[in-house]
Amino acid sequence: MNIHEFQAKQLFAQFGIPVPNGKEIKTPLARMRFEIEIAQQSADPDAIARCFANLKRDITAVDELISATLEYAILERAGVELKLAPYDFTALLPPIAEQAAQDRAPGVKLVYELGAGATDVVCDLHLIEAAVRNLVQNAARYARSELRISLALADGSYRLTVDDDGPGIPAADRERIFNSFVQLQTAGERSGHFGLGLAIVRRAFEWHGGGIGATASALGGARFVAHWPLAAGH
Repeated sequence: MNIHEFQAKQLFAQFGIPVPNGKEIKTPLARMRFEIEIAQQSADPDAIARCFANLKRDITAVDELISATLEYAILERAGVELKLAPYDFTALLPPIAEQAAQDRAPGVKLVYELGAGATDVVCDLHLIEAAVRNLVQNAARYARSELRISLALADGSYRLTVDDDGPGIPAADRERIFNSFVQLQTAGERSGHFGLGLAIVRRAFEWHGGGIGATASALGGARFVAHWPLAAGH
């Protein structure tokens, strides 16, 4: 462990933040050192520009890791105060999902099924928006042709469902994916995520008095089903 990795882990521990896997800190730092060495040795302006572009990407990766870890730590603390208010998700959900899925494969369509109650959703918008964003980003990574988002009020609870037609999630992994720093990778996939997104999602719904689970989708991929009561936080 080098001094920078040690200092990062000490900082996480100081504030009671879950410590990331060593590779999550070490990998972008190692790439950054490599790119700096290449840039120092090169006289090619194009090669130097590529190094700086890669450095910018890795700085962003470290920044995202720290931001996600801090967000998760806040949700893990006792006494989170929900800022509940009614929102029209028929207007809010599509732009949130479109932005979250902007890196989806070409041709993947987003389908919305917004039923009864979607015009008057009581929630902490910051937490639910973060949860939706993480769920849609996750689905967009794997969807082949369709990503479907459903929201409705039934039997006193809101029910949010996100389906994709990707490879799905093995039954043995459908519970542990909600643990912090757990990542599932398909063959040949480069890790660009930290395994915190779904942990944040679970805590967001739990703070609303609800929960979330994963199962198989009728589309052939994964289905995430979240729920929280109409009287969230009361």
